Formats: sequence, C-alpha cells, structure tokens
Amino acid sequence: MLASKRSMKAEIDLIGYKDNHIDVYEVKCSFRICKARRQLRRIERLLSIPKNDISLLFYCGMADKLERIAA
Repeated sequence: MLASKRSMKAEIDLIGYKDNHIDVYEVKCSFRICKARRQLRRIERLLSIPKNDISLLFYCGMADKLERIAA
C-alpha cells in the first residue's frame, strides 16, 4: 500500500521483482480492464520506475485471463 499520513494513494494487489524488473498485477473478478488500467498507471507514476523496468498486468478471475497493459 502506498500511503501518506493522511490518505492512501494506491493499492497493489500483487508485485513481483526479479533481475531488476518489476511486475505489478491488478486482480479483478470481472473483466473491468479500464479500471485496472487506470489503477496500474497510477501505481506506475507513484513508483517512478523507468518503463522498460516495469510490466503492468491485469488478471481477470472470471475469464481466467492475464492481459499485459501497455505502459
């Protein structure tokens, strides 16, 4: 959770780190990719990591599908 003293800025569902590369996952039950994209991009901005060092991924449980979100 990325938070300041007053309010939460963003919530990360799952994050993985290997070989100087970060994977950030947003998990939703239904296929709400627009909301997931908005949340992932907010996290990307807050982390201030170069685009080639981070992957943004969306997992939909209902469809059992993993989508990469273009950075």
